[in-house]
Amino acid sequence: MINSVNFILSAFTIIAQIAVLFLVIAKITKNNFVLNFVSKRVSELSLLVVLGGVIGSLFYSQVAGYVPCELCWWGRIFLYPQIVILSIALIKKDLTVTKYIKALSIAGLIITGYHSLLQMGLVPSVICGATSISCAQRYFITFGYITLPMMGFTAFLLLTILNWKKND
Repeated sequence: MINSVNFILSAFTIIAQIAVLFLVIAKITKNNFVLNFVSKRVSELSLLVVLGGVIGSLFYSQVAGYVPCELCWWGRIFLYPQIVILSIALIKKDLTVTKYIKALSIAGLIITGYHSLLQMGLVPSVICGATSISCAQRYFITFGYITLPMMGFTAFLLLTILNWKKND
């Protein structure tokens, strides 16, 4: 079961990476059709990404038994509050929360980006303490590069781009 979930969530990660590329191209080319579609649904799309990340992280820690490292906890700190913020924003139809989502996502992006580079062996470990599980430990790698931190990095990147307004 865990291998199947790893494969499915890794496939969703690739889809999210394609969406990131698509959105970046749409923003560069000023594709108003895509940009208008996204801007009208930014809270709903962001909530879907956040829910996927939260459910995935809870699956891995509570069902698969993967013990989160220190960097994983920091990533969760910047992801979990977004459920509350986006849910309230949807109920109140408040689009001004994008700046908060973007701020939390950029912080999470930095942490998961560093964590991904650490697991690839490209940067030294300077944050993880000796009291927790090693942040360099990989529970799995799919498609040659997708790990838990890469999934988080992709989610935070997608959230950042979704919530980036023209005036930012």
